[in-house]
Amino acid sequence: MKSTRRICAIALGLALLLSGCGAGAARRAAREINGASALPMALLTPRAGVNPAGYDDYIPNYTSSDYYGEDYTLSFGGFPTDKDKYFLTGITWTGEGFDLFGVKVGDDPRQAAEMIQARGYTRTGDGYISEFDKNGVTVRLTGDAIIEKISIHVPTAFTSGNLY
Repeated sequence: MKSTRRICAIALGLALLLSGCGAGAARRAAREINGASALPMALLTPRAGVNPAGYDDYIPNYTSSDYYGEDYTLSFGGFPTDKDKYFLTGITWTGEGFDLFGVKVGDDPRQAAEMIQARGYTRTGDGYISEFDKNGVTVRLTGDAIIEKISIHVPTAFTSGNLY
């Protein structure tokens, strides 16, 4: 019985250690994005103090709180794990007023891919939705001839045991 508890404690400790390491790398990638992009709000901004009245719509989902602006969505979720306080972990926009490393909605997807890869992102998906990854942070460009939508997602480790 004691050995089973010890094994479980070691496994839990390892999982927390690994999720913490991933969170640090994700934080660095988010800081890089925040410093070199024009976003509706900085990634990993705490949800506390964000007033839903300032948005077109607010939906408190089971795993996130989503704020809808005119041409963007802000998704707040637990970070670094699902049971932690909510931070801005996802941004999606369709308007031309924002950019990711200079990449805007309406740009050529091939040139945009080159710009994102020049920042150290690895292409993980291709086609109508092109995906790029760096330290777990995912960037998605949606569109064929021109970019129609840009999404950024900072990963959350699901450690609570909740069924979503």
